Amino acid sequence: MNKPEQIKISNFEPYSTVSIPSNTFNSSKEEYLHRINEDSQKLNKLHLTENFWENYEQKTFSWKQWIAFMIPVGLKNKEFVESLSAEITNISNIDGATLFPDSYLYLPISFIGYLKPDDIMWSQVESFYVNASPRMHRIDPFEINAIEIAMDKDTIYVAFDDDYHFKEIRKQLMLGVPHINKLFKNNDSQVEQESDHFLPKIDIAFLNQANQADIKVQLKKVNLKKTISLTVDYVSLVRMASDPQLKMSDPDIIAEIPLMGKEYRTGYHN
Repeated sequence: MNKPEQIKISNFEPYSTVSIPSNTFNSSKEEYLHRINEDSQKLNKLHLTENFWENYEQKTFSWKQWIAFMIPVGLKNKEFVESLSAEITNISNIDGATLFPDSYLYLPISFIGYLKPDDIMWSQVESFYVNASPRMHRIDPFEINAIEIAMDKDTIYVAFDDDYHFKEIRKQLMLGVPHINKLFKNNDSQVEQESDHFLPKIDIAFLNQANQADIKVQLKKVNLKKTISLTVDYVSLVRMASDPQLKMSDPDIIAEIPLMGKEYRTGYHN
């Protein structure tokens, strides 16, 4: 069996992201679909996919726990996850592809760092919530819709159209949390020259030497024309417990911040 061609791991985040565009677009949906297609074209020379867990171990500095703002949909939005899962069951037919457990699924928003001495300490984590929550509360809830299922070098993911609303969340996180401000300027893979190109996605399966041709056949069978939508009305601060034995431990929700919009101004809120 041929070994998969290695693509350099350059992401700062422990999860994959979609390449930044060089064009301008009229809508978020148009932009996201273009970027996904461009990344897909780059993978055409890849016969067999890479090993997700080998890459994850490397990216997480040998299974270090990490902290991020995200939407832990598998724990908090079970009806949405059930609707999504019903459309992607055929992915399990791919040799070398394994669906993540429903409870593990999450939509990452802003990676913060790894719990290690030269990155962030547990004693800092509460400050991220305290600094972020007043700004998060002022954001109105919004809806996102599934628009595409695609593959990366070691995952299969579903992308969502958000009409750029997540950019506002990320902007407020950047303004409110000094640590994230620094990351956006120097490390975040979706930010270039102070311009944010965030594309919302949920990784739904991990790959290990899966045949790209087999994956594409199964992806074409997935029907996202049926509206799979989610109302985003909260953001969670989460710890991901990287574990070489368990591998897919559920996200550990440290704090939850409701998006309240105008309601936030009607009285005191914790």
